[in-house]
Amino acid sequence: MAKVVGPLLSVDARGKVADAMVFSYWRGQKYVRQWVKPSNPNTAAQQTQRTRMKEAMDDWVKKAEATVKQGWRDYQAGQSISGPNEFVKRHIATDKAERVVDIPTNVVVTPGINNVTFEWDTVDAYKGVISYGDKHRVYSKTQTEGSGVTSHSVVVSGLTTGVTYYFFVGSEGIEDEWSEAGEFAAVPT
Repeated sequence: MAKVVGPLLSVDARGKVADAMVFSYWRGQKYVRQWVKPSNPNTAAQQTQRTRMKEAMDDWVKKAEATVKQGWRDYQAGQSISGPNEFVKRHIATDKAERVVDIPTNVVVTPGINNVTFEWDTVDAYKGVISYGDKHRVYSKTQTEGSGVTSHSVVVSGLTTGVTYYFFVGSEGIEDEWSEAGEFAAVPT
């Protein structure tokens, strides 16, 4: 059933009318089209993709902690795709490449005197990687943690007191496993 607000097509109409017409809105434009019954051949490839999507969404909803979710939202701020969608997109791409997907947990950001400390955990042993810079999504430097561990602690030092820095927190495995916590802003004291 279509929901009409105001005179038809002049203000807003969205939805399906009697398996005949569909009223909708796309990229700022209202449109009407003929309703077409969607085909669902339920192929093996579709089932695989649906499984990937379900796993990615489950990881976002059930496994990603509030700090990781906020990190992805902050990373995608001002972009055309949202933080959850970017997370799911990368998760699916990693799964397609048959690499391990690991969701960081217990992410703690602690500003210090001319430094910022990042701590987080991963299920498998990875090398911690922090990319950072003084602009959102623009990272000019990278600092890594020496060996593969499950409890990561990276101190980024040599920072200027009072300047806001943006840090992208992630982990690297031997086979390019995927583990990213998003972007965090911090100001050294």
